[in-house]
Amino acid sequence: MLPGHEDIKRVIFTMIKNGINSKCNKYWGEIYDNDQKIVEIFPILLYCIENRNLFESLFDEQSRNNLQEWCLQINKVQVPINNWQFFIVLVNTFLRILGLKYSKKFNRACL
Repeated sequence: MLPGHEDIKRVIFTMIKNGINSKCNKYWGEIYDNDQKIVEIFPILLYCIENRNLFESLFDEQSRNNLQEWCLQINKVQVPINNWQFFIVLVNTFLRILGLKYSKKFNRACL
């Protein structure tokens, strides 16, 4: 991703941590059927993977759990029968890459 720019990356990670924390007033909220947030999970996780070292240093167990639980909502909602199906596969794959809980069932079902 961006080499350097650690201060900007830390701000982005703070925004992510707040957005996935249901106790924070900046919480992004629950994910519903056909919700635009379904397709926003993918770039959030991609950012975490692309900045893995910083992710691992900034996200404690509670923050990782918040991320995992917020993202796993994708497996409980309806998505259109179009390219959005692939986001389910990407999200579960990226959760696995980050060492978080993911669903094998939905990866296979969407392919």
